Amino acid sequence: MLQGRTAIMPELGRASSTRPGQQSRPYEDSPVDAVDPAGYARAVATQARRQLIVDPFSGELLRILSKRLDWEHDTTGGPALPVDVVLYMLSGNTERPHRILSNTQQLDDLDNYLDMASTTPASSQDQPKILLLQGDQPPQCLNRLGVKLKVDPRVYLRHLQYLWSNRPSKLFASPSLPSASADMVSLCVVTLGRHEPSNTPLRSLRQQAALDMQAYLHEAFMGRELKIGDSIVRGYWVHSQEYFSIEQEITVSLQYRNDQWSLLIWSDIARPLSSGPRGPWQHQRDPPKSLRGALLPSVRLSIARSTHRVPPGHEQTPMDKLGSSTMHALRSSLHYGNDLNPILMAIDPFYCLSDLFRTSAYSIDQLLKLVEGRIQENTGYRLSQSHHDSHEDLLYHQDILNKLRERTAQSLSDIRQYRHSWPKYTDQDQRYEVDRISDKLDKDFSNLETRIDRLLTRCREGMSMCMSIASIHGAEKARLQAERIGQLTWLAFFYTPLSFTTSFFGMNLADFGQKGGLPTWLWFAVSLPVVSVSYMALLLFAQYGRK
Repeated sequence: MLQGRTAIMPELGRASSTRPGQQSRPYEDSPVDAVDPAGYARAVATQARRQLIVDPFSGELLRILSKRLDWEHDTTGGPALPVDVVLYMLSGNTERPHRILSNTQQLDDLDNYLDMASTTPASSQDQPKILLLQGDQPPQCLNRLGVKLKVDPRVYLRHLQYLWSNRPSKLFASPSLPSASADMVSLCVVTLGRHEPSNTPLRSLRQQAALDMQAYLHEAFMGRELKIGDSIVRGYWVHSQEYFSIEQEITVSLQYRNDQWSLLIWSDIARPLSSGPRGPWQHQRDPPKSLRGALLPSVRLSIARSTHRVPPGHEQTPMDKLGSSTMHALRSSLHYGNDLNPILMAIDPFYCLSDLFRTSAYSIDQLLKLVEGRIQENTGYRLSQSHHDSHEDLLYHQDILNKLRERTAQSLSDIRQYRHSWPKYTDQDQRYEVDRISDKLDKDFSNLETRIDRLLTRCREGMSMCMSIASIHGAEKARLQAERIGQLTWLAFFYTPLSFTTSFFGMNLADFGQKGGLPTWLWFAVSLPVVSVSYMALLLFAQYGRK
């Protein structure tokens, strides 16, 4: 029996699609009620204007999205534009028909393709399906899918965060409340990379990487060098002079139409990164000949996808040499069917995402191993020679771990929520298999969460140790300085009695050796007793102080 749930939607969520068994509530100018792509773009713009009045925060986000979707009017009636979409029909048998949709004309004829791809006598509209978007997609693609699948604009808002991540308005796109992101899943995928070691200071590398990443995101926002299907990078971290990592995202939305569900998956992982805008992973080091950046293969995917081959005619650049296998493997892991049961895929949408969750978990696991090695180098007996550099490196990785902690906790929450709330038509045996996989995902992400907490504790302890060492070094410097001042004090005290007698005999007295003046030997006769008494008093006071 179908198990569903009714989410409480905020004002922004009024445009959500109708769930099975629910009565639709008419809402004027709602994007899900649009009948054509241009109407969908107009509906989002209308909703943005309305939202700016009642909620300027979310209204500003919708306004940015509406500007992007409004490009639809500039190409209406023009030639078909390229897109990168893959359609999968979940027929419930061993066959998994799929079709690549490469232009907007094919998206317009999506219903016909659904009927052609259907392998059962039942209507294709009664079959679950998956639409996979790879890399950057034009507004014309988003508007057409919005009409065909009744997509809530919040789904696009969630995935397009990089468009306003570095804008002066500092808008925070991700809704923090569960009601504001119902039936949406965002997964973090991290890929490690390696440069040839550089003599540039680590701080300079990180500062330059931050500037280069801002420039990359600006180019992605402007879209001048970004082509359809190019991969998107959300974050770039420099872990050492040799290793770095990039962060990408996969956004999943469960859609309902005609009492049937479908999955809309939008992945940042598409073409090799060398084909998109230049980012910090491609910029030259000093000397220029050391540019040999490459992405390291994922441990799990390199084993599971060992049969993958690079397409013929694909010329490998230094950026692709190690990275292409990973990127193609990650992309092929989104081609459902190799590791999943096709029958279970057609009856359980959460089961369809299990491979995505595993991909995210294994990528985070690989990053944690690298971070753990860096923490080990900066703590304990292997503390770096400069405690200041160690403290800075630990603080840098603490920020990374805090971000991973948040993403891992969110993924764990999605697993525990959607494994029960999303539709299930499974019998007892099928449910056992789905629960077994869900339990493994829960255990994996719980383990990641525990490891991140442990590494965060080591970071805090390491930074405290660096601060303690800095305090000890400061105290040692103060002690040495006090010793030097003491030596200067002894030297000054040696001349103090002599200066006293010299000053005394120099006050309005006749010159030594002159007729009628004082004899020279008198100065020595007075100075010697004064100096002797002064030194004896100093020694007695010093001995008394030691007792």
